[in-house]
Amino acid sequence: MPTVNSAEISILLDECRASTLDAIVRNVYQPTSKSVILKIYKQGNTAELWLVSGECFFITSLEVEKPPTPSTFAMELRKRLKGLKIQDIRQHNSERIIYVAFQENRELVTELMPPGNIILLKDGLVELALHTKASHDRALKLGKPYAHPKPRYSITPGGLDASILSRLNPRSPVISAVSRDLGLGGKFAEEILFRASVEKDKTVSELTEVERTSIYMALASLLSELSKPKPRIYHLEDGELLPSPVELKHLTHQYVETTSFSEAVAKSYLRELEIERKRSSLKPLIERLRSLDDEIADKMYSLETLTAREKSMEEAIRVLESLVGRLATPLRGDELRSAGLLVEERGRTLEVKIGENVVVLRTDESVWKQISEKYGELKKLREAIAKLSEDVEELKKKRERAAEELAIAESEVETPLPKVSVERRPVRKQLREFVTSDGFKVVSGRDSRSNIHVLRHLMEEGDIVMHTEIAGSPVTLVKGGVNAPSTSLEEAAQFTACYSRAWREGFSVASVYYVNQSQISLSAPSGQYLPKGSFMVIGRRTYLESHLSLAVCRVGEEELDVLPELTARRKSLRHVVIRPGKTPAQIAAEKILEYLSIGRMTELVEWLKTQIPYGRCSIYVGDKLINS
Repeated sequence: MPTVNSAEISILLDECRASTLDAIVRNVYQPTSKSVILKIYKQGNTAELWLVSGECFFITSLEVEKPPTPSTFAMELRKRLKGLKIQDIRQHNSERIIYVAFQENRELVTELMPPGNIILLKDGLVELALHTKASHDRALKLGKPYAHPKPRYSITPGGLDASILSRLNPRSPVISAVSRDLGLGGKFAEEILFRASVEKDKTVSELTEVERTSIYMALASLLSELSKPKPRIYHLEDGELLPSPVELKHLTHQYVETTSFSEAVAKSYLRELEIERKRSSLKPLIERLRSLDDEIADKMYSLETLTAREKSMEEAIRVLESLVGRLATPLRGDELRSAGLLVEERGRTLEVKIGENVVVLRTDESVWKQISEKYGELKKLREAIAKLSEDVEELKKKRERAAEELAIAESEVETPLPKVSVERRPVRKQLREFVTSDGFKVVSGRDSRSNIHVLRHLMEEGDIVMHTEIAGSPVTLVKGGVNAPSTSLEEAAQFTACYSRAWREGFSVASVYYVNQSQISLSAPSGQYLPKGSFMVIGRRTYLESHLSLAVCRVGEEELDVLPELTARRKSLRHVVIRPGKTPAQIAAEKILEYLSIGRMTELVEWLKTQIPYGRCSIYVGDKLINS
């Protein structure tokens, strides 16, 4: 579900104010456990103001199906708000809290930060609350003054100063610190670090002054754009819709511009809500499938037990029939022992061990009669096995039908995205590419989203897919790789290893595996779900050990390319080698251009910085270490 930060709340309030001020509340609904809809009327127009605790709010003319029976909370809100006029809608101190003020000195407070809450105040006192459970920092009690949650800092347009980065926790990864300590959330934190060309897994304490300056400038640029919104909805690879009030340059996905940010949030939220509802409708089907699986497993266990008994009884009958000419009535244990059997005499019965089982024989009855009885038992046992086998087959057919029904229902959960005619921005900047010394094209992702883009849109039959077991590894395609020689696979593996976290950890060698395209699955088995940004590898993997070594090559008068060192050597390209090290990317880029006899062109330095894994390296010219 979409969530909004403090800056986005300010934008939404500006958009909603004209439609909500002086509007009359016609009704109140509670469509989900954490949301409330105010159906409002103003100047002949109706709209719905959604307040979603812990997530977002928006105003829309779109309508969804309401619960047939209103909740107690909705009924209580109706009693107090129906017919009242909205007098104000505002944000509390740049925090993720909004107030909707009504006549009769009532206010509806929505806390948009997790876990979220919706509270109705009368004269500043708590009159109703969605949740009244006390937390560690406050207690909500009916009839008592409302206390805000503990405030958290959130930067807003106009709130930038030179010391802003001092708020970042030095021990945290920079992506987490920008998201949490500046109150921007993950979406804008990703964008800022992308614009600043800073690796998001670095800790804040590892940032250089150059990187800090880059982050500050990217933050200033983003805040400036937020003051002049250009709202849009991004269609992500996993089917999610991501609303944004500004362009997100780190995303390469298709997007649709909207007339307002509120429209973008509304469409994203309502689509996710519809998907959630459809998924909840799958639960009975999933439970039915699990129930059938359990029933089949139980009957299969019984079938295996009876089949084992059948074999034991057949063996016992065979052994007894072979001895019948040597046994007289009454039966004696000595006669059976002489045939090599273990016998325990217990009064008028003999316990005879045949194979792994014990057969009980009566001493005062003939062996033939007892064998005949065993045949009768065997017949009944076989009938039970046949009946049980039929039951299992019928259950398997039922399971197959249930699985098909579930598959159809699952396919309908992810509703198709609307067809839109918008210009696709180039994906090139989000991918890394090179051509091996044998002429095979290699494409590699940069993060989980571009990895899925590579697999979903670029992978074709005959491709080889490479990855590592290390978290944060790129997905690499060798196009037509099933026909590629080992040299090309070695080069692609080296490329994959270099852009994995093995570089950040300072490893000199990393293990890379590769599989055929047909071994990749982007969907989980029926009844299960894969986490977003994940994929499955089915079957055997082939591993290669790769040295972490890249080559920065001069390919023209003022052009560079970054290739695996193996590729550069085999193509005999003039190059400088980089390996894991401690030299910051800015310094490294400038020195590399100097060694390649290229002037320190700003755009080349900036580009090369983004190609150095994790923003640090060591530099080699020939086999000589120049900078560590």
